[in-house]
Amino acid sequence: STVLYLRSEAARQRAEAEALRNRLDSAALQAALRDDGDGYRERSQEALEVHRRMLDPDDPEYAIYLVNRLVILELTYWGSQPSEGPDLETLLEGLERESVEAVRRTLPSRDPRLIEALDVLAGYFVEERSQVEAEWACREALALRRRSLPPHDPGFIAELETLSFLVEEKSAARRSGDEAADPDSL
Repeated sequence: STVLYLRSEAARQRAEAEALRNRLDSAALQAALRDDGDGYRERSQEALEVHRRMLDPDDPEYAIYLVNRLVILELTYWGSQPSEGPDLETLLEGLERESVEAVRRTLPSRDPRLIEALDVLAGYFVEERSQVEAEWACREALALRRRSLPPHDPGFIAELETLSFLVEEKSAARRSGDEAADPDSL
């Protein structure tokens, strides 16, 4: 009976933590929809702490959450800065690094949900003018699609188009010899 009690107590604690995480995520998204960047940053940071306590850092769900948080944070602050704490660039750089590291750690799982996270990262890095990271994310998504989805999956064409665009831009920058065209940027 002690074992059953311990199991039920652990399940209750997990359920309470999950409910808290869901409430914080919901409040964060509501703040984002109201264009309240500071509210989003605060609530999503609290939710992230709950995610960190609940999930293994190698869990694809954790990596996906970080990628989504990165994009929503950038969109929420579009053209503005946090009212307190670090500036937006510092916040985004830290979250970029953590998101990429989490995705890299979880790739061996071959979880097909990572394809979407990689697609989102590729788009984010294209917008941020980071050629190397955008190309990496695009190539990884394509490789994961090949391993885990049927060959006629419609995402293949979109992935190949994005990768083609990135390679063309890189090639054009090299051909032009433009010193301002950093090979790491688009």
